[in-house]
Amino acid sequence: MRYFIHTLLLCAFLPATAQYDIVFNEEYYRMHGFTVTTCIKAPSVEKMVDKHLDILQKKAKNKKELFYIATPPLPDSVFSKMTPVEYFVYAHSYPESYMQICSFSGYDKDEKQKLFAHIPLRINGACMSHRQAVSLEKHRDSTLTYLTRCITSTGDVPLAYKRTILDLNAFELLPLMLTTEKAHPAKDTYLYSLLMELMIKGKFANFMQSSLYSELYGEGKPYRTSIATTKEKRQLIVSMAADYFKSTGK
Repeated sequence: MRYFIHTLLLCAFLPATAQYDIVFNEEYYRMHGFTVTTCIKAPSVEKMVDKHLDILQKKAKNKKELFYIATPPLPDSVFSKMTPVEYFVYAHSYPESYMQICSFSGYDKDEKQKLFAHIPLRINGACMSHRQAVSLEKHRDSTLTYLTRCITSTGDVPLAYKRTILDLNAFELLPLMLTTEKAHPAKDTYLYSLLMELMIKGKFANFMQSSLYSELYGEGKPYRTSIATTKEKRQLIVSMAADYFKSTGK
């Protein structure tokens, strides 16, 4: 398998203060970075990407042209014939787009002591292209099946999966996320962010009228708004998320 270099581009003016300290370990990358899907196998996707890269390499006049931060998009003629499982693996393992994150607000090294209003931007810049996101939406039922299998297998919800769950408004996975949280309370602070964002998407009144909502999402609150986490606040989020799921009638 070929791995692409996902580079974090920091602007020169970014203050070198403690709040921007980033530790690049496996746990941190799974929380903030993109996910290489290992629980769902689709060897055909790797072959497609490798074949495409070989063609590009033969055409390249300068090998430096082959420095990729995101995956060079497969031809439409190939992409359009993928199966649902291939779309899932390709979208989560081979993101086609890239964001240069010069304006991001930084990540606190003590983030586990905080509750954040939103799940974070990807620090490596890699992200799904529009057509990749559309392919997951088009095959929504299959996508949720694969997400369920992966989350159950690994016991956590990496950032790329959180983004897909939020983009698809996959409230059907709330019981699985609550089970994951119960197994490892407070392990992943952004799991609580995801639960809250799903309740907002569902316009769940009990949450949107709560003090937590006012503190995190009140008028004028920036994207990276956070508050100190407590066991009581986490339990309240979990309780309201459970009530929200019950209200959907699923």
